[in-house]
Amino acid sequence: MYSFSNKAEFGEIVRPDLKQYGGRLILYGAGKVAEVVDYVLRQRGIEYLCFCDTYRAGGTHCGHPVISPEELERDYPGVPVLITTIHHRSIVELLEAHKPREILDSVPLLVDVDFSGWGKTGERMTEEWAVRTITSYLITMLSAQKPVHFQELTVYLTQKCNLRCLDCSAMVPYYVSPKHYEPEIITRSLENLLSYAGVQFHEISLLGGETLLYPDLEKVLEFSLSISKNEQVSIVTNGTLIPKENLIPLMQHPRFFARISDYGTLSIRKRELIEFFEKNSIKYELDNYVEWYENRQHLIDPCSEEEAARKYKACTGIKYRVLSNGFFFPCCKAAHLCQLGIFHATPENSIDCLSPDGLHERLRVGLQRFEEGSHIDICHRCYGTPQIHPDKMVSPAVQTAGLLHLL
Repeated sequence: MYSFSNKAEFGEIVRPDLKQYGGRLILYGAGKVAEVVDYVLRQRGIEYLCFCDTYRAGGTHCGHPVISPEELERDYPGVPVLITTIHHRSIVELLEAHKPREILDSVPLLVDVDFSGWGKTGERMTEEWAVRTITSYLITMLSAQKPVHFQELTVYLTQKCNLRCLDCSAMVPYYVSPKHYEPEIITRSLENLLSYAGVQFHEISLLGGETLLYPDLEKVLEFSLSISKNEQVSIVTNGTLIPKENLIPLMQHPRFFARISDYGTLSIRKRELIEFFEKNSIKYELDNYVEWYENRQHLIDPCSEEEAARKYKACTGIKYRVLSNGFFFPCCKAAHLCQLGIFHATPENSIDCLSPDGLHERLRVGLQRFEEGSHIDICHRCYGTPQIHPDKMVSPAVQTAGLLHLL
């Protein structure tokens, strides 16, 4: 039985009687959150008409048709909508701009879920992945009530990797001379960021490149686990390397878990890695990717203020933030474009977490700007993170031999 550990922070959770709609209910969002909501609704004998999703319209999801937002307004006026996506805020704004209808969120359905029947009726995700999906959703919904509470802080350790994935979210193939980041810079900037009153991350995710290539992983992992202002510390690895023995005691920490990105035949030591984790009682999950978001377009001609604001809201709405080489960024693409030298890290697009002079005032102003502002300067030239273009899906981990160029 899954129970969200922070559900008390939502206050009183009112569980609506969804059966009262007699099946006249539409789920907005046809992704992973929706798959879990569909499972819960079937458990409770609650029927619904269809899904609504901009990018999957015309298809099916969980055995139901998927309609477009235009069809929702034209053909289903007044039908209640249950939002089943992590992009809750932008969907609410979209719906409220049209004809009035009842808008519901999925929090009451997902704070407690009985997964005993999961996987028996065609669910595609593993139970572990389903739990992570709804935990991310719930943390995002909770964070919306608390501006300096975030779902995840991605901490980049290295630009180096033993794979060269064409659609790499960390843009590894674009680095001419990839390097490891200094552990002192990582730990000092992390400590400074979390010294600001109220800042809290549900999860600190240590990322590369390939995390297990980082020579000072023990030092950074030990420091991250010593911080009390987060509930989980994770690493992501591609299934090609086995952790060193000195990491075992840290990885056995109750707040640690590892994510194995399963890239099929490329993850040549996946089975050995799983055996290593199980032998040493280390928590892990296996992410079986069947497709990736395409991530090959990065820069565009300068766009309008309205388009920049639209991208910024879509890219930052899920409350994931980034710490890269001493600077705090509102999104991963901004971090990578600055590290690649396309843009410079400035007070407009990042927060310097290294310099002690005026640190807390800098954090106060910067965090407020990121949460309340419409966009940052980089948005005008940035294509956006790949997740905001879900119509462009490709095979995972396609390899490229040479150096890729942005300009």
